[in-house]
Amino acid sequence: MPMPQQYRPSSLAAHRRLRESLQPAAGADLDEAVAEARRQGNKLTLARILIRRSTFLDRPDDLVEATDLLRAASAELPEDDLVRLFGVAYDLVAVMQAKYNRSDDLAGYTQALHTLQMAVTRLPGDRDAHAMVAAACADYLLAQISTADEQAEEILIRDALWQLDHVLHLASPALLRHLGNIHGTRAELAFHAGQMTAPEAVFLCRAGRRAAGWRPARRAPALASQASVLLASATRQFEVRWAVKLFRKAARHGEPKTRLDALTGLARAVTAADLSGARPRPAPRIAAAWDRAWQANLGGTSDSLLQVSDEWVTWAESTGDAALCAPAYRAMMAAVPLATGPQYESKVRDRLLARVRHRAAEAGWWLLRAGDPAGAVVALELGRAVAIRETTGRDDPAVQSALRAAGRADLADRHRDAAQALARAERGWAHSDAFTTGLHRAATTLAEVRREISTLGLDKSLDNSLDEIRLAAADGPLVYLAAAEAGGYALIVRADGDPQALDLPDLTRDAVRREAHTLENDDDPRRVERLAEWLWRHGMRDLDGRLGDGELVTIVAVGLLGLLPVHAAAIKDPLSAYGWKGLADRNDFRYAPSGRVLRISLARAAEFASARPAVLAVAAPASDLLNVGPEVAVVTRLWQERAAAVTTLPRASRDAVLEQLPRHAVWHLACHGQAAPDRILQSRLLLADGPVTLHDLLRLPPGPRRLAVLSSCESHRIGHDLPDEVIGLPGGMLQLGLAGVVAAHWEVDDRAVALLMARFHDLLAADAASPARALSEAQRWLRETDREQLRVAYPELAGGRLPRFGNPYYWGAFTLTGA
Repeated sequence: MPMPQQYRPSSLAAHRRLRESLQPAAGADLDEAVAEARRQGNKLTLARILIRRSTFLDRPDDLVEATDLLRAASAELPEDDLVRLFGVAYDLVAVMQAKYNRSDDLAGYTQALHTLQMAVTRLPGDRDAHAMVAAACADYLLAQISTADEQAEEILIRDALWQLDHVLHLASPALLRHLGNIHGTRAELAFHAGQMTAPEAVFLCRAGRRAAGWRPARRAPALASQASVLLASATRQFEVRWAVKLFRKAARHGEPKTRLDALTGLARAVTAADLSGARPRPAPRIAAAWDRAWQANLGGTSDSLLQVSDEWVTWAESTGDAALCAPAYRAMMAAVPLATGPQYESKVRDRLLARVRHRAAEAGWWLLRAGDPAGAVVALELGRAVAIRETTGRDDPAVQSALRAAGRADLADRHRDAAQALARAERGWAHSDAFTTGLHRAATTLAEVRREISTLGLDKSLDNSLDEIRLAAADGPLVYLAAAEAGGYALIVRADGDPQALDLPDLTRDAVRREAHTLENDDDPRRVERLAEWLWRHGMRDLDGRLGDGELVTIVAVGLLGLLPVHAAAIKDPLSAYGWKGLADRNDFRYAPSGRVLRISLARAAEFASARPAVLAVAAPASDLLNVGPEVAVVTRLWQERAAAVTTLPRASRDAVLEQLPRHAVWHLACHGQAAPDRILQSRLLLADGPVTLHDLLRLPPGPRRLAVLSSCESHRIGHDLPDEVIGLPGGMLQLGLAGVVAAHWEVDDRAVALLMARFHDLLAADAASPARALSEAQRWLRETDREQLRVAYPELAGGRLPRFGNPYYWGAFTLTGA
């Protein structure tokens, strides 16, 4: 291809110098730079500063705007302006890399690289341009290693090494200084892949230091790489000490990215030096090194932040010192929402959350050992139901009310519309283009609106402080229950006063796991009876002694405890009216994914306090569900004069149910249910002509939603991989906008269910109690009422020979999640 006359290889170097001059330092006022670029109207300048700002600040919308600006700029440039077209393509790749580093979103990254490769084919005579493309391809490959399996990782490393060799072969010395740590990256990668010995890798790192020139900031990345190789290959104490020295020097002189890597490496190195005896240090000094590394990684990727948090906790636990474990666990639990907050793709968020499962329970245990029950409560709140907290918080009624009270109805409407747009995008109802997904655009729009709200000081609901948690305890105490490896504990939070801690030493994580497995896999009906007695003896008796009389208690069950019906804890007592005594005798119980989700659920419920709801009653009869038809008939009769409207589907089809659900605020679904703990989105309700899955429900359009009553087996079952996310039908329905969900833990007796549901709806329709109080009262009524009184109350449901319903198997399956 003939080279255009106006093209000169040196113009690429000029382009790079221009880019550097346009990018302010990390400490500069980036907002002011953006404002100035807007005033000048230069799209390329503005796009580059937006990319820079997204690196240092939590501004995901900058990446979307930068992408749009670069595409507009490329359309406006003359086709023969090859240098500037190449620069735009290179900047576009930088946007995609920044987006991936922030949110693990690869959408558009491959397309941007293809655009860059097409641009460089028009510059065949410039080795530097081809080296820049090879460097960009290497970055793309390296970015994916953290999420790749073993086989894919080998392929990525092989291809990345080939691209880095290509860079070293083509690039000029000036370009190598601009691109950064090519030698060091090549050395680290080859060493860890077994393709280079440690001395060879160190020699290559030294070559990188020489190529970087005399400026300490440019030499720092190669120093950090050399230190990393030394630490990984150390067999003698002086090598560990040498790595510590190099990491310190790199941290002192490096740019933010290098400083992040160096401080992380330094924390690992001083820990290794202490363990190996190379240079023992007081534990507080090592803890301080991990704290500095954690602070630096706040500006890094989600993976790196959680990795450093995990390593800090692992070291602290090895000391057995609660004073050292407490700050490490506080940092880890604070990192969970920070790392997962930017993730708008659920599969990425779930992968990150899987790395810290079980950590919330351990965090609370160590904080209690350190004498900090308030910190333990906050740690549990931060680690519990992160995804649900994020989803339900989008349309937090408290924020909406505060905005309207402040005269910002316009902003309240924008916030609502942005939240609904993101919900639609999550269900696949959003347009995507070559470089950004509809989900990404919807998420950034909501983030932009939230940032505007934060400037008004009205977003107190977004805090995770103890005061915020106390707000959720306004109508009764919250009880955080957790089972750690060394033992269990309860934290009782009331609207006033400090949290109360209660040790439950027999409630270990392994014991809870065994009981949960038995409940889900043993077909013996007596398993529920044995579980109720086990729960009573293993801590619920002690908890009962700490509660008052007539309280509305909210259980926030952490980890695998969420699989168990805590409220059903009881023991046989022949002196009792129903043959048992238990936790639910004196108080009413409900469950919540977290304190904040409960507060939002209460606010949602308050919106329906004075309204007559529209009720949908659904039945899907089967040969072994003879009572669902009469059950739905009784529910319809009870609501007939008390609801705004009642719709009954006596033999419900899938399409009919999905059509009617958005039109009604109260749902009663009487049918078979099937839980799929390992594929929780496939948990289903079986209707006349097919199943409705949790995935189907999550795609429902908006509508009035107060309460869902799932009168079906196993409808409360949650996933095992992420129990703290309470992923299941109740959690999914809370994300739909419902204030409360009634569901069952196990396969239930359909006559007991029919009677329980009749009494529950009787109390609810008469406006005699909230759903939590109504369910608890209905359970007490069922277990304590004799057969004749049951027949008198609901003759259409109590025919034939009735068993005694005092056993927890009959009444304890159902729980209310939410309000």
